[in-house]
Amino acid sequence: MADLRLADRSMHVRFLPFAIHKTVLFDIPDLSPVEPVLKTGESVNVRWLRQKDGYHYHFVSSVLGLVANPKDGLPALSVAYPNFLERTQRRQSFRMQVPLDDALNMIVHLGTSTDDMARPAFAHDLSASGGRFSFSVPLDTPYAPDMDDVVSITLSLSGKQQTVKARIVRVNRVGTHKEHAEGLERWMIGVHFIMNQDPVFQEHLENYVISQQWKG
Repeated sequence: MADLRLADRSMHVRFLPFAIHKTVLFDIPDLSPVEPVLKTGESVNVRWLRQKDGYHYHFVSSVLGLVANPKDGLPALSVAYPNFLERTQRRQSFRMQVPLDDALNMIVHLGTSTDDMARPAFAHDLSASGGRFSFSVPLDTPYAPDMDDVVSITLSLSGKQQTVKARIVRVNRVGTHKEHAEGLERWMIGVHFIMNQDPVFQEHLENYVISQQWKG
């Protein structure tokens, strides 16, 4: 399966395994009469995760038009064969850098309740399944994050604020001499979001990551 991004819409489509000279074919859903017509020459971004090797692939090309699927005669989308194919990160969840306006608007609650000690946090990156955050705590606070700890994180993504529980899977002490002189210790944690708690959050996060990925 692949995600196709056109100027005015996106499609989730399937590669067709038929060889036609200098073209790539995709099986597309039935186009309703109210949908815009696919324009020959229109630019298209194509992204997909190749299950065989776990890498994300991407290319930019142009629409050649609709042709008949050689197998069943139904409409198929013909795209010009790309000159360049980009291979990116080898992971199931694409990790993206968070825009600064959003990255600065995070809060880590040191516990599973929003009533627990809340610390401003910085989001270094996010994926559809987790992310990396750094935050500081006073040196005299008897707290040190540890592997498998569950914390709550309040994320502000595109102006929408949501709080989700997450499990710590990596932790590092990254405080500087300046922060120590100010009585602070800084921690970097890598977390996996506990997704079964809020399907609305999961959908919002996935849409956010995908939208930022396209912008990148």
